[in-house]
Amino acid sequence: MPCFNAAPYVNEAVSSVLGQTYGNVELVVVDDGSTDGSDTILIRLAEAHPGRIRLLHSNRLGPYPARNLALRQTHGEFIAFLDADDWWLPETLEKLHAALVEDDADLAIAAGRTSARGWNRRPMCRPPTKRRIPLPISCAAAHGRSTLPW
Repeated sequence: MPCFNAAPYVNEAVSSVLGQTYGNVELVVVDDGSTDGSDTILIRLAEAHPGRIRLLHSNRLGPYPARNLALRQTHGEFIAFLDADDWWLPETLEKLHAALVEDDADLAIAAGRTSARGWNRRPMCRPPTKRRIPLPISCAAAHGRSTLPW
């Protein structure tokens, strides 16, 4: 999870990861030089959940290099991405894991609804259908709602 100046949101994002019904979760967070107190929040959370949260630091590299740093430090077989200003519903990882395992898929995608003050859009993807699509990649939609600050 890349984090840069997400103090108002990061506690909820981390809590949504730790509260997953799929419990075998390791969270790697990269604080990318935050100046708003995000690092203090992340240190407190990592100390409260040893072995479940690993906190790394970078210096204003941006979200993609921060994700790559986190990827190099992961130990799990499956990888999921979440930004510090987003959150998951409790069953998100369980549903994605089931889609990967049951369909022997290489990729599962969670899509959600984004809303912000004065702006509300429908999801960009179609709802899942009962029709099988003959592709080597499965798409699982775990619909949630994310609130953005802008």
